[in-house]
Amino acid sequence: MRYALLFLIAALTPNIVVAQKAGKATKTYRPMHVSKARDCIVQLQMPPEVFTYVEQRPEFRGGSAELNKYLDNALYYPARARDEGVAGKVLVRFMVNEDGSINNVKVIKGIGYGCDEVAVKVVSAMPPWHPGKKNGKAVKTVFVLPIVFKIM
Repeated sequence: MRYALLFLIAALTPNIVVAQKAGKATKTYRPMHVSKARDCIVQLQMPPEVFTYVEQRPEFRGGSAELNKYLDNALYYPARARDEGVAGKVLVRFMVNEDGSINNVKVIKGIGYGCDEVAVKVVSAMPPWHPGKKNGKAVKTVFVLPIVFKIM
């Protein structure tokens, strides 16, 4: 995978440089010369791998029953959404790190009226999870959590 990525970078770089020279670029660019694919591996720093599919999925400490208890206690219905009668599902994506901490919390499908902000606030304040595991090793894993707002 790395070699394929490096090959694409090496193959596309001269084309980009030529396109920049043909345009109104004021700087001069020289094409990158790579003698061997392994020379690039040392120069490029690959970001740490983040997984979406793992052998053991991340889990809230105590399981889904404890997650539901946490959400019941922490979630509240925003007044604006209640007044407008807004209900629906907010999908929140976040990363569970190797140590179980939560970060990069983002709404990927929201319903607005303050519900999205409440969902992000509650997920960001979650206690650490059991991390996802791949080949028996804890890894960064992306997790999508649906949070349902329903007027009762």
